[in-house]
Amino acid sequence: NWSEGGCPEPQDMAVIVRGERKLNLTTGETIYANADMQVVDPGDSRLMTALQTKLKDSTCEPGKKEVVYEGTNELAKEKFLNNLDQLAAGEKERVDQLRKILMAISPKTVTATAGSPAVDKTTDSKVSLTQDKALSLAQGQLGTCDCTSRNVALSQTNSNTWTVTVTDNGLNDDSMTAKQIMATVSYQNGMWTWMTNQQLFRCAPGRGHQNFSAELCL
Repeated sequence: NWSEGGCPEPQDMAVIVRGERKLNLTTGETIYANADMQVVDPGDSRLMTALQTKLKDSTCEPGKKEVVYEGTNELAKEKFLNNLDQLAAGEKERVDQLRKILMAISPKTVTATAGSPAVDKTTDSKVSLTQDKALSLAQGQLGTCDCTSRNVALSQTNSNTWTVTVTDNGLNDDSMTAKQIMATVSYQNGMWTWMTNQQLFRCAPGRGHQNFSAELCL
């Protein structure tokens, strides 16, 4: 996971696994169902050790380190995903949960919900998801943010599918300072679709964890 802007600090990094399932509909269309799951949490000692080879001096804050993007995804795959036996029991359960989410999506359920309203439509067959478009989609799905800032980070996974990470900072909440929503956004048949996969929180001082985590704040 990579934050939008700023400098990615090692203690904020996590390993997120993405799964994809191909579905052939009775209409003759082929679509791809995608889902993400955070498998290795931020601050994990194994991940922190692995990232030591991918650090450089922070360009944001003197005296700190930030993670180098190039080669880090490959490092995470080699360390945790090439052999799932390297994962802890709870982490394997998350991978299984990801599989179950994908297997629960069938051509029948997709066809049944195909008529439900989508976020937006466009006629451009070569459309690309931009920051502004992702922010607009997030606004439509999540509503306005009662916060000081909303940032959007994009990662394209195939020709028409992106992973979108929405970070709301400075929340007007006494227990949380920030919230992060991870979603899969795809473009099919002139229509944008949004599927929220995970929601993470960063707690206020004294109210719980200080890194993004699915654990609720106190």
